[in-house]
Amino acid sequence: MTGPSFDLDRQDQPQGPIRSQAGPLRNQARPLDWDDEAIEDDRRGPRLGPIRITPTKVILAVAVAGSIGFGLYTLTVRDANQIPLLAAGLTLLGLVFGMLTVAGVIATYRAGSDEQAVRAMFLAIGAGVASIVTLGCLAGAVLLAQLWTSGSR
Repeated sequence: MTGPSFDLDRQDQPQGPIRSQAGPLRNQARPLDWDDEAIEDDRRGPRLGPIRITPTKVILAVAVAGSIGFGLYTLTVRDANQIPLLAAGLTLLGLVFGMLTVAGVIATYRAGSDEQAVRAMFLAIGAGVASIVTLGCLAGAVLLAQLWTSGSR
């Protein structure tokens, strides 16, 4: 009785197209991590160090900077409009961090789909922190709006 042969020189691997169990017919396998062409494809586009610059990241960075700047400005205003300005600033900051939360959730899903577990975990933590900031800012805006309307009677 003989067992299976483990001859490594044999070419029992299927030649030609690779059929995935869950997907359509593919002509070639996915590029390997150490493949030079795959690394070059990943490195395309403008970068700031290891971070790729995308329109979404630029818009969110400008929105965060603008909303924080507006919030700091409202702290310096000393008149009757300070409370509504603070409420508007917190609302704006809450909306921006809400967009960051959504972008973080999408990036987490993509990293998980690409089997990058560590990156997905850190993105999920970042999205969770952004959601906490979102809810805190929106709650503060609601409280300031209630404070402003209760004082006008």
